[in-house]
Amino acid sequence: MYAAAGFDKLDTSIYFQARGVMRNQQVIEEVTAKIKDMLGQSPASDIEKNLRAVLQSVFNKLDLVTREEFEVQQAVLLRTREKLELLETQVASMEKQGSGNPA
Repeated sequence: MYAAAGFDKLDTSIYFQARGVMRNQQVIEEVTAKIKDMLGQSPASDIEKNLRAVLQSVFNKLDLVTREEFEVQQAVLLRTREKLELLETQVASMEKQGSGNPA
């Protein structure tokens, strides 16, 4: 029958295996969707919302800074260090000039 249609045993085996894999994927997707739906309606979602609120409150009390604020301050500190090194070099140069000429 399959040979007449141009299929040999290997072709039909691969065809039915592929259909089985597709069916298994559909079943997995359906089960996953049902589980997500059940969790969305369960107390677990309320617990997650409450936990998020509690954590947000704790983080607000800790007086944390955002990543952006941290990076800005880090850049300011780097520029300040560079200026300090330049000023230290200038002061050292002035001190050498001043020590060469007795007052």
